[in-house]
Amino acid sequence: MTTGFQFSIKDTNRLLFALILFEMCLALIYSMDIYLGMPRPIHKLFDLDGEATIPAWFSSAQLLLIGILFLFSAYWPKRYLIVNPGFLLVVGIAFVFLSMDETAVFHEKITGTLMHIKWVPRFKGGHGIWILIYFPIAVMIAITGRHTINSMLNVYPRQVLIMFSGLIVLLIGAVGMEIIMYFYLQGMEMQLLYKVEVTLEEFFEMAGASIVLYGVILCALREPEALETEYQ
Repeated sequence: MTTGFQFSIKDTNRLLFALILFEMCLALIYSMDIYLGMPRPIHKLFDLDGEATIPAWFSSAQLLLIGILFLFSAYWPKRYLIVNPGFLLVVGIAFVFLSMDETAVFHEKITGTLMHIKWVPRFKGGHGIWILIYFPIAVMIAITGRHTINSMLNVYPRQVLIMFSGLIVLLIGAVGMEIIMYFYLQGMEMQLLYKVEVTLEEFFEMAGASIVLYGVILCALREPEALETEYQ
């Protein structure tokens, strides 16, 4: 008798397709709002650059689910083969924090709080202090868990590569696009380009999180041997 997740590979593939399609719809609605203008209630609900919106809730929910799956990694098959499975709990806590950040915008509050301290590094215009704080923390977590990550590549090779690819897409949106905005898209004459940047940034963030979620669900499936067979 099996327990835990009952998704099949096909179910998980459909889920990823549905998530990406939904994210494309959110980006399309926002783009229509830019060019055509939407009624204020719709604008407030689907504003990719706003807070307390459907996209913000969706992104937060995805990150929270990723964090929960990592926190329950004790139920993953073959977890005992990982060098330090406790590291997965740290990753889970990190994603839960990012989920909270998506709603409570801790990173913007950090920038606002520290921007008056002259020696704190920042990007053009006093922006991006949060990146220069979050990024070193993420690097330290990765360095600390490098042996665990290497062993995960041996235990869950395809799944980890999927997660890494999703993480890269997420970082392109969350960090890469914001850096471009800080350097090149400041000023009223750049408003249209700024809106395009927001659309790409948020879409990459959501799509990247969806791919990470897909990889984590594959790790949590109860029949890893069948999983490997279906991918061959």
